Amino acid sequence: RKSGASWSKAKKAGLKVTEVGESVKGADIVMMLMPDEHIADVYCSDVEPNIKKGAALAFAHGFNIHYGQVQPRADLDVWMVAPKAPGHTVRSTYAGGGGVPMLIAVHRNASKKARDMALSYAAAIGGGKAGVIETSFKEETETDLCGEQAALCGGRVGLVKTGFAGPSAA
Repeated sequence: RKSGASWSKAKKAGLKVTEVGESVKGADIVMMLMPDEHIADVYCSDVEPNIKKGAALAFAHGFNIHYGQVQPRADLDVWMVAPKAPGHTVRSTYAGGGGVPMLIAVHRNASKKARDMALSYAAAIGGGKAGVIETSFKEETETDLCGEQAALCGGRVGLVKTGFAGPSAA
């Protein structure tokens, strides 16, 4: 997206930069790599009208599929490769010759090749060096949200405080 932070970085790296709708035309695989809160709008306005019949629609997190915010056409493969690290860590670990663990899942297998594509993508970005685990969009989404919301962002601290304060604190 022209308004996105990566537009000028991609240009400076020598990549051909185009708007989402134009980039999607003719693509065999469209990977939705943006914050969850933008995916549904971008899918409806730019991807769905331009994605070719029989292409693959891929995600790095299951949220928009699991919660029905994106409802892809029946002719599309829909799969996920969810690295268990932020993008910059996936890249730096890969550039250093390693990889981070990854989860894969298939939501729709119209071509009968969706799982193979997900495994290939995971291996291509280093996941094969660290481990790839097959899961579902539901399990990835719910465990990821639990980890982020409960463990990393205050839930665990609240449990410990309540545990020490006793039952009257609850």
